[in-house]
Amino acid sequence: MNLTHQISPFDSSVNARLQRMGLLQDDSSPHEKAIATFARLHAAIFFDDLCDCMEVEKSVRSLVLTYESYLNAGEYHKLFVLYSWQYDTMHLPFPAAVWWIAGTRSLIALYMKYFVPALAELAATTAFDDSGTEGGDAGYF
Repeated sequence: MNLTHQISPFDSSVNARLQRMGLLQDDSSPHEKAIATFARLHAAIFFDDLCDCMEVEKSVRSLVLTYESYLNAGEYHKLFVLYSWQYDTMHLPFPAAVWWIAGTRSLIALYMKYFVPALAELAATTAFDDSGTEGGDAGYF
């Protein structure tokens, strides 16, 4: 595939891309309900990735507390960078759909306002077994 230009969430095409994804409305304002759903979905994927890679409840919950402290301090951009770095740490690709919001500060803030509480809820309500790994009858992938 030959690209005719550099593709980046910081270029002029980003609003059109985010509108096609349903994250921005026609007037370029955030589509809050879509972002809330998008963030919840990615929080669940991220949580599963954390459990697969960390395998210890204490580590997962400690990371969630760090995310909550950044959220409470209004450090949305730093939180987003930490989130992307965590994928690097796990040797997993950062979700492309999430990457596209990186150039839009208002979307980063709104995304994180929904993402972190969803992640915290998952950490608080997931049953871990005595070894500190995620448990359940079906096992973990």
